Amino acid sequence: MGDGEIAGVGSLNIQSDSNAVGESSLSTDISDVGNAPMTPGDVEKNGSITMDASMKASSLNAEKLEALDATQGDKARFNFREFVKYTGPGWLAVVAYIDPGNMYADITAGSSYAYSQLWVVFWATVISWLALTICSKFGIYARQHLARAFRESYPKWVNISMWIFIEMVVIATDIPEVIGFAYACNIFFGWPFYAGVLASFVTTMLFLMVLNINRGFRILEVMVLLLVGAMCILLLVELFINGANVKQLFFGWAVPTVWSGSVFNMIGIIGAVVMPHNLFLLTGAVQTRIPRGRTETRKVFLYSKLEPIIPLCISWIVNLSIITLAAKNVFPETCPSGETSDPKGQCAAGPVINDPVLDPNSVTLLDFCQYFDSSTSGGCTVWGLALIAAAQASAMTTTFTGSFVMDGFIEMKIPVWTRSIGTRCIAILPAVIIAAVLDTPESLDYVIGIVNVILGLALPIALIPLIQLAYSRSKMGKYRISKILYWVAMLFNIFLVFFNSASFYTDSVFGQYMGADQAASNFVWAVQANILADIITVVYITINFYFVFRLPTTTTCAALADEEYKTEADTEPIDLGAIGAMT
Repeated sequence: MGDGEIAGVGSLNIQSDSNAVGESSLSTDISDVGNAPMTPGDVEKNGSITMDASMKASSLNAEKLEALDATQGDKARFNFREFVKYTGPGWLAVVAYIDPGNMYADITAGSSYAYSQLWVVFWATVISWLALTICSKFGIYARQHLARAFRESYPKWVNISMWIFIEMVVIATDIPEVIGFAYACNIFFGWPFYAGVLASFVTTMLFLMVLNINRGFRILEVMVLLLVGAMCILLLVELFINGANVKQLFFGWAVPTVWSGSVFNMIGIIGAVVMPHNLFLLTGAVQTRIPRGRTETRKVFLYSKLEPIIPLCISWIVNLSIITLAAKNVFPETCPSGETSDPKGQCAAGPVINDPVLDPNSVTLLDFCQYFDSSTSGGCTVWGLALIAAAQASAMTTTFTGSFVMDGFIEMKIPVWTRSIGTRCIAILPAVIIAAVLDTPESLDYVIGIVNVILGLALPIALIPLIQLAYSRSKMGKYRISKILYWVAMLFNIFLVFFNSASFYTDSVFGQYMGADQAASNFVWAVQANILADIITVVYITINFYFVFRLPTTTTCAALADEEYKTEADTEPIDLGAIGAMT
């Protein structure tokens, strides 16, 4: 295996930029550690090395690490030039926060509830940064991506169940991306939606071709960065042209407000911002930046904490812009005097008030640009470009995530083209059927809304195991996450579990079939709806609390950079191909 090559992340042949974070980083080729000779008996046919060879290499490597730390010191110092070279994984992860699904959630929030859900987007973004920090720390110090660590830490039946579940989440995440691309094709070329959905297949394959060329992964990161930057600039220009009610904006940002009927959309916002597939993406993406040595490893972790801040701020600006544009252009700022009809309760909600001049449900992701003040001078062109940037960047990252998931959970390494084609076909199929049969943006938007809620419901199921693994002493040693961070993250998840469970009883799900009025008209169905809601709630809570109380059975990664991680649990041969050749 060549110097700096990372394996075990699908068949992507990603090249590491480990030297980008320090010229003193040690070689990643285990056969060159300390120039230690290895006999043929030390290496097995499948690429794994025996424990004796691993311990020999570890001993020699520890001596190098001690010498390295003695010359460098133990404190990671920030270097802007190195930080710029490191930039990449955080941008890939943050793309998920500004995809077409997120745009739809923002439009619904602004058009139905004005500025009142800005606080949800803001705190979801903060939680995202905490989640990304945990992902980075786990990926860097455990030297594994989440899917592989999960497979090694939970029973086989749990592993298979989680693999199927996460695969469905990845496929569901991909559906809004292809719909968003279809909308953009309709704006620019007037294509029917099903044609735009099919076209997304070709464009994504063209973008993924860069992975087969030299430094293709780095080029992919730059392409994503440019797409996100372009989208941010376009929306900021549109926001500047349209303006905003600054007072109501800051009130909606600073004061948590829950309007009647808004719970379901709040879950959709959380799911669209803190997307579960991101946890698997970032823990795998940071593997391309891991060096050797404590000082260099700490420096990489420092950069990994700082890197998402800028893209997260950009994602917050994008979401803020879309919500503001929806609140400003779809709803007037005040209720008409003497108005008695107030079906959603906006007029009685307080300082953030408005009354619709049209049904907000009729505002779709496609025609939202028609409500811009600049709609006659290029507003829809700007919106179409933003949709293309969001859809294309997100589609590439979901395909990339799928390779980590399949390789980690079931150790099935398939070529990136095979994986990409399979994922794209499965994601496109339901979108094509809906687009061809119904052929209305309302129906496609409904699908996007359902996907957002599914992601919100799935989030704690994916996040709780990550927190448990990152807090595991046997997996992380002294570098496990702090007790404060552990409890903050865990309490957020527990709150989200019960918040999601309560949503099953809202009018958007089963609540519309419950209550005295519904029981009077159809008593049998009202009882059945109550029973069904109870069953789903119990199952959902049980699954989540299984991961809360069932601690992972972990063994220490033999590839960790610090000798102190070694434990007696490391008794099995270490497969370098399986763990990414990280020794």
